[in-house]
Amino acid sequence: MAKPKPLWSALDEIAERVEGAERLYVAADFDGTLAPIVSHPDRAVIPPRTRRALVALGGLTRVRIAVLSGRSLADLARRARLPGVFLSGVSGLETLSASGALRIHLPRGRGLPASLRPQVIAWCRAFRGAWVEDKRYAVALHYRAVAARRQPAFEAGVRLLVRRHPGVQLEHGKRVFDLRPAITWSKADALGVWLHGARAWFSPRVSRLPGRRASRKARALLVYVGDDTNDEPAYVWVRRRLGVSIAVGRRATRAEYGVASPRHVVWFLEWLAREWRAHHRS
Repeated sequence: MAKPKPLWSALDEIAERVEGAERLYVAADFDGTLAPIVSHPDRAVIPPRTRRALVALGGLTRVRIAVLSGRSLADLARRARLPGVFLSGVSGLETLSASGALRIHLPRGRGLPASLRPQVIAWCRAFRGAWVEDKRYAVALHYRAVAARRQPAFEAGVRLLVRRHPGVQLEHGKRVFDLRPAITWSKADALGVWLHGARAWFSPRVSRLPGRRASRKARALLVYVGDDTNDEPAYVWVRRRLGVSIAVGRRATRAEYGVASPRHVVWFLEWLAREWRAHHRS
């Protein structure tokens, strides 16, 4: 991973890509990207300005929107409230198409072991401020409210506990541990589900101008914005398809560009809508 390039210094380059694309697909994470990080996940909301920007962008011709989250799909749908938008929960394990088709991407018999939940609940009870979020197909151990001096002990105990369960993979986010079945599925795979019907649009074509070197250009532009560890596979997937990958508040990432906060995300969404509208009137 490396330090991302400042997004604002690359707007001219991105504007050219927007102008040259025939379709636009924009996907974003929820917490820390569309919704600011708050003291408790239950308090997270998409700010009105961000919601207006998403609705306006999604209403433009040949533009599609997706929201992917580590939250459960039911929780995400309740908080997003964005009709006609593709949704994915539990870091890609659940997907809901814009038409309402629900899919669970978990092989039979590969769920979390039954013994895991009572063990993590007991561990969290030993640390004031820690709690378990049950997402049905995964669990999240939140410890933002645990005293700073006790957080290293909490983290070490969680890692030791997970090592006793070979069928469980652990992902460390922002003061949260996500425990999911150990399968090769991520937000990148959820993007693939979303764009399955549009796959041909993301086959780069080679163009050559007289006297110039050949360049690769996609018929559609894919933009992904995220902020946490579970977004890293999506950045790689997007970059391989000549898309725009943006990380929020990360010093080291596989995303190409970076911004400081969710406030910058809404500015970018508004800018993107203006650029698309300027070049794609019909």
